[in-house]
Amino acid sequence: MNCSGDNKREKQQKKKDFKELKTQNGGVRHNIKEHYMYNKDWMDQLRCKKMKLEKMIERGNGMKDNANFEKDKKGFFKTLQEEIVFEGEPPPMEQFVDFWAGIWENDKEHQKCHGCRK
Repeated sequence: MNCSGDNKREKQQKKKDFKELKTQNGGVRHNIKEHYMYNKDWMDQLRCKKMKLEKMIERGNGMKDNANFEKDKKGFFKTLQEEIVFEGEPPPMEQFVDFWAGIWENDKEHQKCHGCRK
């Protein structure tokens, strides 16, 4: 897939070919393969435009974030905290307790000074 785009003449020729194909025998298309290739090219162009648009949006959001950070650092970090959204439901309390019980009940003795003081 080439996202650089077709030149104007190629686009015009494709449109002309498609119109000719469409009007043959009262709108009956004889060559389905050409029609398929035209649609495939069109879909490739749409994908390319979508990718370019997503990149532009991402770059614009980054620039907006940079400007907000330069203006008000404290406010910028507040907005970051507000945007946190938790998805899904938390586990039931029984499952939560069962998971952490093995960790909480693990009585392991640790060296308090790790050999640093004697």
